[in-house]
Amino acid sequence: LLKNESYSPLTINKLNKQVTDYLESKRYGNFEINIQDVKAIDDKINVILQLNEGQKSLVNKINIKGNSITEDKVIRDSFIISEGDQLNSSKIKKSIDNVRSKQLFSKVDYNIEDSEKKNFKDLNLFVKEQPTGNISAGIGYGTNGGLFEASVNERNFLGQGINLNFTGRLSTEVISGELSYVDPNFNNSNKELATSLFSILDDYKNSGYQNKRVGTKLATKYEIYEDIFFRPNLGIQFDKLEVTTSASSLLRSRQGDFVTTSFGYNFLYDQRDSRFNPTSGSLIYFDQNIATFFSDVPTIQTGVGATFYHELFSDKYIGSAKARLANATAFNNKDVKLS
Repeated sequence: LLKNESYSPLTINKLNKQVTDYLESKRYGNFEINIQDVKAIDDKINVILQLNEGQKSLVNKINIKGNSITEDKVIRDSFIISEGDQLNSSKIKKSIDNVRSKQLFSKVDYNIEDSEKKNFKDLNLFVKEQPTGNISAGIGYGTNGGLFEASVNERNFLGQGINLNFTGRLSTEVISGELSYVDPNFNNSNKELATSLFSILDDYKNSGYQNKRVGTKLATKYEIYEDIFFRPNLGIQFDKLEVTTSASSLLRSRQGDFVTTSFGYNFLYDQRDSRFNPTSGSLIYFDQNIATFFSDVPTIQTGVGATFYHELFSDKYIGSAKARLANATAFNNKDVKLS
């Protein structure tokens, strides 16, 4: 943090992390960091950093109470402090924030108490389970006719923190369904595993064509550097485009059955002050999806985009802006598929 640097909650979070990392590298024990911002003249803010060193202790046990549904493993995955580590209030607070951010519990509290061992402390975590499943449905009407959408979602499937979701849409011209499965920490690898199955039927009689798509995707996601995430994926899709005599010449030239096997990847740079309730910062990403030469229409799709967050009038009003640019190019002098 430098003098005259632009102020934001993200900058303060970075300062907190830098100080924490430095103190840990110097083998300081339990400490607490308090950062205050005091408004000064000429639209400037003074940042006051206060360090309080506590009694040096080690963590004896981490006790979790109240999780009648959620497995202990799901909660412990959120902790960045372990039994046997030095007691560190900054790490404890970060761990508690990680548990709360899972949004599996209506209440998360903790306390620290003396252990039967000298110079050891017990960390007790108290959680209160809440419903994590929901069913939603909605209807609408527009220039293209009526629309009905329904979804079933469970964010804590089998108490393992797995997100299972099914969404179906029915309209005058489109019928679609998708089933997705996301394990945020597959096999204790600190890597997300996601898979999905989808089916889409586009039936545009006025335009003279019907397009059927069925496919599946498999992806993983993990942090390769601080705030930088990598998400590779594999997919296969089957298309069937049927046209009538009223279809345009472009559509008629693209009719037929197609198989697409693809490999894609995404780089995400996350600079939000919070990953769950951001008030400032940004998300910037770059992605490519390559339909290999095993596909009927080899194609490369490239995209870049960003989302920005900023407080508008106070911390009660947060604005966001999104932008994306994308391009698709087919190889071997072939036309890009309709879908």
